[in-house]
Amino acid sequence: MSDIKNKIVVKLLLGKAPKRIHAFYIFSILFFYLIIIIVSICLYPEPYSIFNHVSNLGSKSTNPNGYLLWNIGTVILGLLFIPHMIYIHNYFISSSPKLGTINCIIGIISSIGWSFVGIFREDFITAHFITASIAFIGLLITLDLDIIILLKNRSKFKNYIHFRYILVHYILLNLIFIISIILPNLEYFLPDFSSNSPWLSYPPWEWFYFTLLLLLILNLFFLIPEKAKKSDIIN
Repeated sequence: MSDIKNKIVVKLLLGKAPKRIHAFYIFSILFFYLIIIIVSICLYPEPYSIFNHVSNLGSKSTNPNGYLLWNIGTVILGLLFIPHMIYIHNYFISSSPKLGTINCIIGIISSIGWSFVGIFREDFITAHFITASIAFIGLLITLDLDIIILLKNRSKFKNYIHFRYILVHYILLNLIFIISIILPNLEYFLPDFSSNSPWLSYPPWEWFYFTLLLLLILNLFFLIPEKAKKSDIIN
């Protein structure tokens, strides 16, 4: 029994586990992180809302009771994302070898960046900004490369993937990313513009982007067919 478990763990780490096992893996780590988020919010000393920065949960100065839990969870999640990036690479390698390899490298780098967000919490402003940028922009690029690979090989996947559903999710993710950059800087782009609306600040859009990013990582995996089915299509 222990040998079987060890083989399963090795396959998971190498991104070679069967889809149903990997499905349990990716769902479990995202559910684990959801629990971390909820508990960290509950430990926040003041009423927390989407108008607070995501990173406030990991700051010792703003969340003295829950920052350690949040940061440990963030480090663990980033590391556990790496086998998932390798799994996606192994899945797409026969369809787009070069693009799939670039995608995998960026995915691993962004996963490591995610872990470092937990190490360099918000209190370390410069390091936190750099690692957060690597994590969130890197994952956006990785997910965009995933959809490019799917669209390039659309004829192979058309009977198995709901492209409209995926495209809507991708468009929303990229649109909210752009909005999260523009809105907090409206006064720079429009000097005469003045508004005190919290919806024109960065935090709510950061939360929307953060949520959509995690959901798309989960949804993309569940929407791609079994490897066996894919090989049948290619052959």
